Amino acid sequence: MYIPLKYIFLIVLSHSSFANTEFVNFQGSITNITCDFIGEQDGIERNTIKLGDYNISDINNNNTDIILFSLNGRNIDGSPCTSGDYNHVDITWHPQSGQWINGGLKNSGTAKGVAISLMNMKGDILNSKFNTVSYPLTGDSELRLPFLVQIQKIDSVFAGTIKTAATFSISYK
Repeated sequence: MYIPLKYIFLIVLSHSSFANTEFVNFQGSITNITCDFIGEQDGIERNTIKLGDYNISDINNNNTDIILFSLNGRNIDGSPCTSGDYNHVDITWHPQSGQWINGGLKNSGTAKGVAISLMNMKGDILNSKFNTVSYPLTGDSELRLPFLVQIQKIDSVFAGTIKTAATFSISYK
């Protein structure tokens, strides 16, 4: 039986196997935990920063305190961590709610119309596009990294509790 060459070529192609080439990314990191960090406000170290109590009129008139707090580095024995061989440290903040809102961190308390503005020392409010603050380290200084926080009006204000939470990661350079 005679089969023309062009049909043989088509038969071979129809029975050939074509494969796609794909790839997989592998990622990871190597860390060196240098110390634990704890919040500090007014000389008291704790992981709850007190924002204060206000009337609705205080919020409406932007009459809330700008609160200074810091993240203090501590060794396992409780002594202050020092900068050691590092020249820089970056603190990157992430809202525990998973998203930034206009004005900063979303209030998960019962009050309505407010946000908690987390700021660098210049007063710039952290947000989804600006959530890392860099600090230069000099000598063998203690790791005490200051921040500001303030309750901000973002909508019609209704009385209730104010609370939020944020996580942070630390990168030494």
